[in-house]
Amino acid sequence: MNEPQLGKLIPKDEEQARDAVHVAIVPITAGHTLRPGERFGFENGNSQIAYRTVSGFHTLTTIGIVDPFLREKEVLEGDRFWGFLLPNTVTGMRHFWQHPAFKNETVSESNKDRSKKWLREFCDRYYTRFDYLIEQVMSGTDICLGDDRVYDIIHNESEMELLWTHLEIYTGKTFSEEHRDDVSWRCGC
Repeated sequence: MNEPQLGKLIPKDEEQARDAVHVAIVPITAGHTLRPGERFGFENGNSQIAYRTVSGFHTLTTIGIVDPFLREKEVLEGDRFWGFLLPNTVTGMRHFWQHPAFKNETVSESNKDRSKKWLREFCDRYYTRFDYLIEQVMSGTDICLGDDRVYDIIHNESEMELLWTHLEIYTGKTFSEEHRDDVSWRCGC
């Protein structure tokens, strides 16, 4: 079985089971009347007001769709709605997401404190120093943990994503997939 690829048909010969996915959502204001499930984009880099991506006047790059679960038949100009961002366009997906159309918002100190606490507990569990972990992650090099359970972590996709999310929140830096791949994890046993 493969990961679900939203926005694409499932190949007939591919075995799939029920699953759940995260979808990045953002509160948006309608620039004109929109319908649930309709594709929207932004004009002139204004990521606060959504417009239909294809109209008689212009074509915009699609960023997402209007909340497809709305019971209303229309979202009127000035109404606020949840915009569902397109799959595979968001990075750092773990409730704290980033997207090229939106400026990074400042992470609150309480979120940073929670991430620091989570990272310290991670370091305690895997017998490594907090400052060492941060330094090695920032430099994108080899990280040596003092517990052979490190191999369980690196093969647990959700645990690794959670780790990277907390690292991004704590450091205020976005780590690209390339940077993440450059960091190697090993046991110091």
